[in-house]
Amino acid sequence: MLVKGIICTLNEAPSVGPIAAGTREHVDEVVVMDGASTDGTCEIARGEGARCVVLDLRGKGRAIRHAIDSEEADVLVFIDADGSHDPTDIPRLLEPIVAGDADLVIGDRNAGGSDELHDSGDHAARALGSWMIR
Repeated sequence: MLVKGIICTLNEAPSVGPIAAGTREHVDEVVVMDGASTDGTCEIARGEGARCVVLDLRGKGRAIRHAIDSEEADVLVFIDADGSHDPTDIPRLLEPIVAGDADLVIGDRNAGGSDELHDSGDHAARALGSWMIR
């Protein structure tokens, strides 16, 4: 089963390196879908073994759509570059797919198991925003 980790980016130089490295441990290939970053995001990601695809148009939705349309794989794992997703959760997300029990698995940071929404003021603001758009 070929699994690719897809990281959508736009000027994510401070965090893309550790996310790409962590993702690489759990997938066959890491692909960065980049919205023409100007801060060295692709160079940092490449340094961690990722392939970087620079897109003409910006937007996370466009990047996701491009990955779905262009990447040949049995499974695509989408992970945020800003550190809001923990790459060590990837095996748990893949488990039901590999077992044939699911075609799609979506992590829910509000369901527990992640402290990223609860350990700082920035994260508290994100938690409030997530609650408001539900």
